[in-house]
Amino acid sequence: MQTLPIPLACKIFSNLPLPIHSGEQQRVALARALVHKPRFLVADEPTGNLDPLTGQTIIKLLSSIAHDTQAGLLIATHDPHIVEIADRVLRIQDGQIQQVEPGS
Repeated sequence: MQTLPIPLACKIFSNLPLPIHSGEQQRVALARALVHKPRFLVADEPTGNLDPLTGQTIIKLLSSIAHDTQAGLLIATHDPHIVEIADRVLRIQDGQIQQVEPGS
């Protein structure tokens, strides 16, 4: 079982019920999803509305968790930098797969 690091958990929960910033919200949503030990993770625009550094942190976290738990990971995004961690890239336009490429 994975847990939030104590400093992060204390920081998040000491701020409640005040709003937490979007990067923390993403981490909490991810932790909530991982409770069920999924075999496949689906992330729809996980870096949307995040600053670049926090976005990188979230992508590295998703990738690490997928690797550690041997779960599949599907990321839907407009962020071209995420391609760098992909095993395979599917480009979709108007709901149709236009191109399939190997990842990095």
